Amino acid sequence: MPLNSSLAKRISLLIKILIVLVAAAAIFLKFSKASMAETIGQAFRTGISRNLSLFIFAFLLIPVNWALEALKWQKLVSVSEKITFMQAFGSVLSGLTVGTLTPNRFGEFAGRIFLLSKTGKLEAVWLSFIASAAQVIVTLLAGLPGFIILCTDGNFLPGGFRKNISYEAFAFALLLAGLVLVYFFLPDAARNRLRKLRTVPRHLFASALFLSAARYAVYAFQFFLLLRMMGVEGHSGSIFAGITVNYFLVTLTPALPVMEIFVRAYLAGTVLGSVSGQAELCGITAALIWIMNIAVPSVAGMGWVFAWRIFRKKT
Repeated sequence: MPLNSSLAKRISLLIKILIVLVAAAAIFLKFSKASMAETIGQAFRTGISRNLSLFIFAFLLIPVNWALEALKWQKLVSVSEKITFMQAFGSVLSGLTVGTLTPNRFGEFAGRIFLLSKTGKLEAVWLSFIASAAQVIVTLLAGLPGFIILCTDGNFLPGGFRKNISYEAFAFALLLAGLVLVYFFLPDAARNRLRKLRTVPRHLFASALFLSAARYAVYAFQFFLLLRMMGVEGHSGSIFAGITVNYFLVTLTPALPVMEIFVRAYLAGTVLGSVSGQAELCGITAALIWIMNIAVPSVAGMGWVFAWRIFRKKT
């Protein structure tokens, strides 16, 4: 039985409030450990006292980062409906808010689709997948030369961690194989619906890859600026190579929502620590950039959650 307008609005508002409260709690829990918060705070205060201008520059790149993602989303959605840049920006930020509740922010698509008015839910999920796939492709391609550069150094990564990398590669290959198998064993009705999804033109996908690469350059440069602000030393080329390898591993490493910040700190401490010899500072910097690039925009995205169209009127 269809919901009447008044009841639908009440249920919609309740869902939105619940999502915002749970997302706020999730963000708080991720870095509320007293010892961790104190360590990050102390290192941060020391860093900005050393070079405040680097922090300001890195902070100003936050909106640039997410503006590029919004532009990518706007272009991809244009195959089914026209949305403004601000609608795309709000869609991306509200998706980020929901993504904080899921492993590796897998649930971002759920937040994006509710700000669309004409695009079907399944098609919106497909477009969100394409947007994410473009970013993953860029991240993995950038990480491969980083591995080659750093592996010429015999001191790069302890042996046990090299073994973990091979496990990650195996898990990734297993995931791809699993997705292929799932597709072939889907019921015919489901496969037919997938085949009917709108194809994204090549020029749009090329634009998505270009914007993903630009966005990657922005947050890699942010990381570099914050590492220097924190006092991390080392050859700039090796540091940038370490950053690409770090993001490569972050992309392939599954992490529960409450563990994401710790996983990022561990990976950065291990990879970039092997380059600079300052593992603790590298881990703290990774946690700081997570707060800047994920936590802060997620809080901003909470306001956009209230603009969702959870129950659309049938036309």
